[in-house]
Amino acid sequence: IYGFQGAVGIFYVGSLSNNKDPLRRNLEKIVELRNTSTHFVTEEYEQIYVPLFQANVFNYINTMLKFFEVDITDKLGNNFLTLSVKMNDFNEESILARYPRQMATHIINALSQVGKEILKEDNVNYAIHIKHDYYITRDAKSATARFVFAKDAEHAAFILKEWHDMQNECPYTMNNCLELINQRIKKQKINFINPATPHEDKRHTFNSWCFGLFEKFYNIKTNDKYCYVYKRNQNPTYTYSMAAIEMIMEQIKKDPEHIIQSLRDRITSKKGSQPQGQRNSKP
Repeated sequence: IYGFQGAVGIFYVGSLSNNKDPLRRNLEKIVELRNTSTHFVTEEYEQIYVPLFQANVFNYINTMLKFFEVDITDKLGNNFLTLSVKMNDFNEESILARYPRQMATHIINALSQVGKEILKEDNVNYAIHIKHDYYITRDAKSATARFVFAKDAEHAAFILKEWHDMQNECPYTMNNCLELINQRIKKQKINFINPATPHEDKRHTFNSWCFGLFEKFYNIKTNDKYCYVYKRNQNPTYTYSMAAIEMIMEQIKKDPEHIIQSLRDRITSKKGSQPQGQRNSKP
């Protein structure tokens, strides 16, 4: 990572030595695209690679804040940092019909390869999944489309079922959450105190122990709004939503110096108030 500051020309170098790091893999994939596709840009290419480009923008913002304590969002608005791409449905048949076979094959292969890699990495530092969410509102001014509920009308709508893609709604691992929370604490200059850390340099760090206190007190793991549980293996794996991160930040802001000690005391008090038999009973 390179940075340049001031007229004197202060030069910084940071290392991305882990070749399995999703952030580095994202950069390598974009460099590969640059080196092989300089004169090959189509409408479909934008849609194929925009998840990588958007992740790259966010990685740049976070890395500048981490290495240089420079917050790009103070200088650029969200409209400059959120990529805008015209999204159309396309499939193999439409691509073959639109382009010569050699070009069409190249696009189809790129679509397949990038799609598989995004699923394999499954990390927001590698690619940002793009999806369109529709919701029902009674405010006609804020609506982009109108419809009526009817079972037999030609141009009407009806609800099939409620459906949520929890893997997309809860994409953050605990380490992702810790990184984002600590970035916000530092950016917003919050005087957060971790009373369990004797070292002064780590006293203002929100760590996994702090996260565990929030999990226990607010029952985060049992709340679908905050957490998704993968039960494919013998030991379940948990991922978390942005709503969980926002909730934790709201509680920290209310009392940053005492929130952790308060949670620890209240959890201990709650355990102590349970009957002896209940505390010792097994599920």
